[in-house]
Amino acid sequence: MIQVCGLIPAYEPQPAVLDAARGLLEGGLARLVVVDDGSRRAGTAEIFQALRELPRTEVLVHPQNRGKGAALRTGLAHIQATATSSEVGAVTLDADGQHAVEDVLAVAGQLEKHPHELVLGCRSFDEACVPLPRKIGSVFQRLVTFLLLFKDIRDVQTGMRGIPFELFADLLDIKADRFEWEMEMIWRCRNHRIRQIRVQSIYIGKNESSHFHPVLDTIKFYGRLMGLRWRSLFQRSGKA
Repeated sequence: MIQVCGLIPAYEPQPAVLDAARGLLEGGLARLVVVDDGSRRAGTAEIFQALRELPRTEVLVHPQNRGKGAALRTGLAHIQATATSSEVGAVTLDADGQHAVEDVLAVAGQLEKHPHELVLGCRSFDEACVPLPRKIGSVFQRLVTFLLLFKDIRDVQTGMRGIPFELFADLLDIKADRFEWEMEMIWRCRNHRIRQIRVQSIYIGKNESSHFHPVLDTIKFYGRLMGLRWRSLFQRSGKA
């Protein structure tokens, strides 16, 4: 048994999330928490009911859609409140079927071995399945992140993260509710030890199942990161 809890924020997921959940539990993940972030699409109620019937699985519900950041915060708070003494943290994954089960288990395994490190499952973007604009964008994002954080993070937008319990309190303090939450998470962890492992890049069709908008949400990502960097610089100059 891998002493890590899986966390899946889910907004109108496809049936593929069931296969992922089964694979993670069969692969030895300690337990699974799924957050239904106000899903309304026909068929999703049946998916969440099937998830509830899986062993070692809980489904939490937001009555209204609040955003991925809010769903992650709800899940982390619940995991923290219900953790066993042997658990070391949580591994997050998206509900769109674009994370390989073996990769999620690898990230969880690394977190169990290194319970004081943030573990990121990083795509390389060099596989044939990756669209050319995404390959170019990944290079730009890596460069901008390095210039702002002074840390080389190969896949800053990965949804696959192994989070140790010692980071939970700081992450639960993040107020952003949507995709910007993930950028502020990276900002808050910038001085923490980060372990990066390579995972597969998986694109299903034209990536229709993802709720991430490649242009608008990327702008929000880096707008928030730049704002945090400027705030940090002003606070530092004010103390000088």
